[in-house]
Amino acid sequence: MNRDDFAIAVGEAARDAVWSTPHQLTYQLAEDDPRREQYLRDLRDYRLSVGRQVLAAIENLRARQQDGVTTVPFVQRMDTAS
Repeated sequence: MNRDDFAIAVGEAARDAVWSTPHQLTYQLAEDDPRREQYLRDLRDYRLSVGRQVLAAIENLRARQQDGVTTVPFVQRMDTAS
């Protein structure tokens, strides 16, 4: 498993932890539909992006912990920001 494969697996696990329902488009497209291939490629890119963000956040927390910072900065969710 290379670094990108690992990031994809992390991204998939992160997405599944938040949203466990499979995307309906997967079931609507036939196996031989060319849009399905593009959808799966886009899904791979999405998982890779999420995985990289999760891994970067973990590294950031590790670095903060090594620097003696024990608190996690407050992050306001965008959907609750006023």
